[in-house]
Amino acid sequence: MRITIRSYSIFSDFLGNEVRIELDESITVGELLDYLKNTYSLPSKPEPIVLINGEIASLDQQLRDGDTVYIAPPFSGG
Repeated sequence: MRITIRSYSIFSDFLGNEVRIELDESITVGELLDYLKNTYSLPSKPEPIVLINGEIASLDQQLRDGDTVYIAPPFSGG
């Protein structure tokens, strides 16, 4: 299974703007975040907002071959 990860702000400091990974089996969004923390030292804080193919994803959502995952910090402002 191949997925593309696009990261923004602080997360791009660890992953670059885009990284492609290949996995032997399907995983959830939560498992992907754990993998990125262990492999790329992705920080736990701030808690990222994750989108799959442009739609907000939950931690238990399964990833599929060809998915694009967007990882960004929470938005704030006024």
